[in-house]
Amino acid sequence: MIKTISIDGLRGISGAVVPNCRPITVLIGANGSGKSTVLDALAIAAYPAPCTGLMLAASRRRNVPDGARWLFARGDAGMGSLRVQLDDSEHGRRLVQARPSLKAPTKLARLLKTDDLSSVLGVHVALWETPKDAMEKEDYETEQHDVTKDPPAHSGWVVFDKKSHGVTDSASVAGEFIPWVRLVDTVPPPAQMAQRYSELVRMGASAALIDATRELVESADRLEILVDSSGDPVVHVVYKGEAGSVPVALSGEGTRRAIWFALELGLLRTGAVALVEEPEGHMHPHALGIVARALVAAANRGVQLFISTHSLALMKAILDATESAPDGVAIVLCEMVGRRFSAQVVEGTRQEFASLRASDLLWMPGTPQAGG
Repeated sequence: MIKTISIDGLRGISGAVVPNCRPITVLIGANGSGKSTVLDALAIAAYPAPCTGLMLAASRRRNVPDGARWLFARGDAGMGSLRVQLDDSEHGRRLVQARPSLKAPTKLARLLKTDDLSSVLGVHVALWETPKDAMEKEDYETEQHDVTKDPPAHSGWVVFDKKSHGVTDSASVAGEFIPWVRLVDTVPPPAQMAQRYSELVRMGASAALIDATRELVESADRLEILVDSSGDPVVHVVYKGEAGSVPVALSGEGTRRAIWFALELGLLRTGAVALVEEPEGHMHPHALGIVARALVAAANRGVQLFISTHSLALMKAILDATESAPDGVAIVLCEMVGRRFSAQVVEGTRQEFASLRASDLLWMPGTPQAGG
């Protein structure tokens, strides 16, 4: 299990540490407080192939031009490298370093099929892994790898165009620590949802999702993949009796998101890491409770979850769904002032968390905390 995340140089964050991560780590804070950047850091360092994680972090904000450049401090690719380090209680330490370069490998850059090679950004990615038994030796440097002396275990290039489309020469280069990482954020096109639901059915793990759908949609009986007029597969909510069906996309935006999150979480198994971005959007508190139970069920299967949210209702629903709180849950208050990021683990009992108000956690940077 990932216990500590250290970040330096990613999106302008300098020397940040997220400590004391648990099976469920909830990142909560105001807009612009760095929650999404922590998820980006995890994508970069926790994906088995770090080049793949870097491409995901660069492209997942779809409306940001030159997204790859914005991974580096203030979007200036000349300001230096970024580093993300993970300390894992079972495996050891993993460090990923990415160095930008305006002189990308020409052969790789041509795969982007752009006529303007001067606009291409190359990023050299290096990976170090230190097994847990090596870290336990007395002579091991506990703070961080000396990357100037130790050769990386793996390295390669990623090349980006202005739209953050990336190609890599090392997609198959992967480390040993984490078997499966998944980012759960936006709802995909219908065909992709149908593919994912097919996987869940083949795994024999669809019962919980069907139960959640029945709770979300009045008179729902089951989910079924049907074919639309173009021959494309679409997941439908099928109603009881002969009331017909509707595509999940037409069952309400909050319902669609709740079903998608429950579906994605249902696919994850022991040892996986899930990065969940603001699941509360468009959701009624009842739907939030269903998503919270899906999150806790995934954690009970051995999935580690990192969740960014603005919602105290979601946080409390997660605590309500746990058998003993808050031992397996870390509530991390994120705050960003300039380049300085702070992450404070909020301690307390279930009763103390239940009495929290928005003003206790979600104050804006630079303003006094309620009661302090």
